[in-house]
Amino acid sequence: MKRFVGFFSAILAVGSLALNAPDSPAHASRTSDHCGKVDVVFARGSGQELGARESSAFKTLFLQRAQQELKLSSDDIIFHELDKSEYPAVAVGASALKNTLGAWVSAGKSGNYGASVDRGIDSLNTYLEKRLSQCRNSATKPNFILAGYSQGAQLVGQAFTEKFSDDVRRHVVFNALFGDPKLYLPEGEGFFIGKTSWAPACSGKELSVYRRSVPDCNTDTGSLGARKPYLPPSWEKTTGLWCNDRDYVCGSAVGLWETDGHMTYGETAVPAAVNESVTRLGEKLGNTRAPSALTSSPKSGAYIRPVAFESRATRTISSDDIDDLVKRAQKAQQDALLERASQPMIVLSISEYFVPVGEPVRFDASASISPDSHLVEWAWDFDADGTWDLTTDKNIVEHVYETVGDYTAKIKVTDARRRVVEREVQVHVGTITGTEGAPRPATHVTLTKKGDAVQVQWEASESPTGGWIVAVNGVALGKTLPDARNIMISDLPHTSELEVGIQPVTNESITGTTQVAYLGDKTAYLQEKGALLANRNP
Repeated sequence: MKRFVGFFSAILAVGSLALNAPDSPAHASRTSDHCGKVDVVFARGSGQELGARESSAFKTLFLQRAQQELKLSSDDIIFHELDKSEYPAVAVGASALKNTLGAWVSAGKSGNYGASVDRGIDSLNTYLEKRLSQCRNSATKPNFILAGYSQGAQLVGQAFTEKFSDDVRRHVVFNALFGDPKLYLPEGEGFFIGKTSWAPACSGKELSVYRRSVPDCNTDTGSLGARKPYLPPSWEKTTGLWCNDRDYVCGSAVGLWETDGHMTYGETAVPAAVNESVTRLGEKLGNTRAPSALTSSPKSGAYIRPVAFESRATRTISSDDIDDLVKRAQKAQQDALLERASQPMIVLSISEYFVPVGEPVRFDASASISPDSHLVEWAWDFDADGTWDLTTDKNIVEHVYETVGDYTAKIKVTDARRRVVEREVQVHVGTITGTEGAPRPATHVTLTKKGDAVQVQWEASESPTGGWIVAVNGVALGKTLPDARNIMISDLPHTSELEVGIQPVTNESITGTTQVAYLGDKTAYLQEKGALLANRNP
């Protein structure tokens, strides 16, 4: 299933898509000439404020892990978040349509979006070069851990590929990339309709070294097109890439409305990345990790002190009380994050497998973690019949299914503290069960100018289960209801030529053929479009 490659845009009157993640209080820390043992640098996502949830979670967990497991002091750890003067992190989406269209047309290379990324790359490189210069002769040589979310992931990956000197790269312990719009996974490539043929990743094969958890085996290209090469080959092992299910930004979803996965990296991806970062840093420093139980505050009921009011007329809550309540609530949130992140997690590179009969399925759970302990035993039940077929200390195994069918495989892991977690995964052997075929396209698309707007009408022999994707000049604007046959589009680009596309989509996000219609000179439009695409994909 080749994915529609575009970027977020305005939604029609049927709804809107908000891309900016909720803001959090700022956490960014400025660094002086002090040389610690590690600099952790985080680049936030589009439209986010400093200290947004992904960077805040990364900082909180890293400090906890590094201090407890590597016995580092607070002076040993420099946490820096690129601020607005260093990296604007311009917004995209319905509230920033110009930035969005510019990002798509240029594949994230120019316009306000591209300028934001470029500025962040220069600032990140300047920061790291400065730290190298300041700390090269210190007792502890500079060590860098870099992380980026969304636009910030593009920034970090692009800087590592295109800007950093080999000297800087040698001091990078680990890069963590979450929801990268420039993702490239060649193992997800292939010509297929629906899932009737399978990319190598669908059997767990030929996975990129930097792939950590990208559950959809067909994911190959981010929403802004792939960066090729994605990383310098000799440095691929220093990077981890996470792209959640239903994250259109990094290419794991066809529908531009499928973005709920883009907002959940703090749940499992950030803890996993912190775990790997601390492990690698420990190896670099020559430290032996000393797993220990996380300390946390008492559970609910002890976080917030009850406040007794004598009466509304005679008793009011003081500003000190409010500050105390806020601090306790923040502490409760932090403790909940630490408690959740301390539990063992089974992380599979692929969440659903599609293979021909007789071809080995490679189950790769090497990214699984037990943050405050270590995993010691793996059990595998390949057909969920209640019998564990294999018990081992290996986190990567292969199994051959000899009969056509849809299977559920179960994985159970046990850590050194004897905690046990289980997970199920679907395996389709010679079948495409649960996957719809490509929907039938629209016919007879017509455009009628109505003042500053355009009315679009089309016919269709059947209604696609997921509705109709509407695109203007190659950029998807949104999705209509399945039974829609006409819409009105306003706020159009100021141009005499216009292309409108109507594309059916199923509930499984499988798209059919796009039917297009034109206003103005079709030949002139296609020539201009060809020039733009040539510039977008040099």
